[in-house]
Amino acid sequence: MKKILFILMSITLFFFGSCTGEEKDIYDGNSNERLTEEEKACREDLLEAENGWVMEYFPNASLYGGYQLLVSFDEDGMATFSAEKAVSGDNTRKESGMYTLKHENGLLLSFGTYNKIFHQFSDPQSDGVGFGGDYEFYVMEHSSDCIVLKGKKTYQRVELRKLPAEVSWSEYLSGIDKMAALIDTKYLDMTLNGQPVSMLAKSSFARCFNLSYTTDETVETHVMSFVLTAEGVQCARPVTIGGVTVDHFTWDDTARKLVYTD
Repeated sequence: MKKILFILMSITLFFFGSCTGEEKDIYDGNSNERLTEEEKACREDLLEAENGWVMEYFPNASLYGGYQLLVSFDEDGMATFSAEKAVSGDNTRKESGMYTLKHENGLLLSFGTYNKIFHQFSDPQSDGVGFGGDYEFYVMEHSSDCIVLKGKKTYQRVELRKLPAEVSWSEYLSGIDKMAALIDTKYLDMTLNGQPVSMLAKSSFARCFNLSYTTDETVETHVMSFVLTAEGVQCARPVTIGGVTVDHFTWDDTARKLVYTD
C-alpha cells in the first residue's frame, strides 16, 4: 500500500496565485530616465489598490513556511500592515510606518520604519538571525493588480495581489484564522487521491516540512512550504508526489481533514 509521510521541520515559499496578465518589467531599459519613469508608474500601481494588497510572505524558503499579511500604501509615504493572528496576535490590529521607492541597482521598495507586525520577520532577535527575512525588496514586475518583489538580501520572491474592494481586511484574515483553528499543525490527517497522508510537526509555528513518499523500493523526498487560506493549504510551489503534481489541499468539513483530488 502506498504510504505518504510528511514530517514537519522543526525550524521552519512560493507563491500561490501567481500574478497573471499585463505586467511591466522594470528592467526593459537601463537609463536613469527609465528608472524615474518606472518609479512613478510603480508608485501609481501601489496606490491603485484602494483596499490594499495581500502579501504572501516567506522569510526563508528553505526553513520557514509562509504567512499572509495585508498592506496598503498612501500618498504620504505610509504603509499600513495587518496580518493573520499567528503573526499579529489580533487580526484587527494594524501597524504603520514609512515606505520609500528609490534607485539602488534597480527600483527598491523599502519599509524603513519599524513596525511590530512586518519587521518581526527581519528582526535579528536574540539569536542575531531571527527569521532572516527582508524589509527591502527589488521591484521585478508591477501592474495595478499584482506586484512581484525580490528580497534584497535573501532573493526570496514575494507577491502582492490586489485585495478586492468588497472584501474587508478583518473578513479576509478571519477566514485564514478559522482554518488555523481547524488544522492541528502538530499532526495533520490528509488524503491525496484517496491515499492517506500524515504530517508530523515539531513546531506549531512551522509551515514548512520534509516530505517523504515511499512506493515499492523507491523513496522520493521534497521540501514543501505553504500558507494557510480560507479554503485550506496552498503550497509555495507545486510538488510532484508519486506522479501527482500537488499545489494545494482543501479542507473537507465532513471528513475533517485536508484532501487533494486531481
